[in-house]
Amino acid sequence: MQTACRSCGSVPTIKAHIIPQAAFAGIRRRGPDTKIVAVRNDRAMVAQNPNGVFDPSILCSGCDSKIGALDKWFVENIDAVHQAGAFAKPYQVVSFELHANVAIKFAASVIYRASLSTRNEFAGISLGPYEPVAANIIFGGMETVDRQPLVIMSLLKSDEVDTRQFAFYPVRCGGSNGPYFTFVISGVQMLVKFGGARPGLDGEPEITEKLRLKLDRPVFVVVYPFEDSGEADFMKSIRSKTAR
Repeated sequence: MQTACRSCGSVPTIKAHIIPQAAFAGIRRRGPDTKIVAVRNDRAMVAQNPNGVFDPSILCSGCDSKIGALDKWFVENIDAVHQAGAFAKPYQVVSFELHANVAIKFAASVIYRASLSTRNEFAGISLGPYEPVAANIIFGGMETVDRQPLVIMSLLKSDEVDTRQFAFYPVRCGGSNGPYFTFVISGVQMLVKFGGARPGLDGEPEITEKLRLKLDRPVFVVVYPFEDSGEADFMKSIRSKTAR
């Protein structure tokens, strides 16, 4: 039985990547070390074996190709993000020229794919009524301003480790103003929240407004110490479980 594309209804579907495979290829090229690099809800994978996770039952080749162009754009710009924050201090906000519309589409596409997937590691990812909104952002226009997702880009930086080695699969987070999602690819974290123009994260609308990606201005990136991040805490817990 052929599976229909969850986006457009075409058949058949193909082996579609939820996390860009090219990002993991870049991790492998950076060296043969065995640091923990890809972390999901139940385990971590070392550098010799990180592969972009995929689902063969969510997208047809046409829709996957359109999303693939967004993946390609992000992978090609990872180094530019790291360069922009190379000499920045912790929690400093830096700006640089980047296509904010493509960044928003890319961030939405990762959460959209995870929401469509039936894989166990994405069981907690659901866009619900915002699924068609995300699809229109990815495959069509950018929606009206009040329906665009909140997207914030951060650079996880550390003096002790190369954060470009790390990828964290999408997770759902809770906040006082509703749920949001985060993921990390090669040390670049994307926070995505659907729900229109509601107040920002945890009662900090001013900070949220300053950092969110907007079409009419340069992209602002906050340089966040990796050691202070939830990702670092989760990696420590994974390591402690592995050591037992």
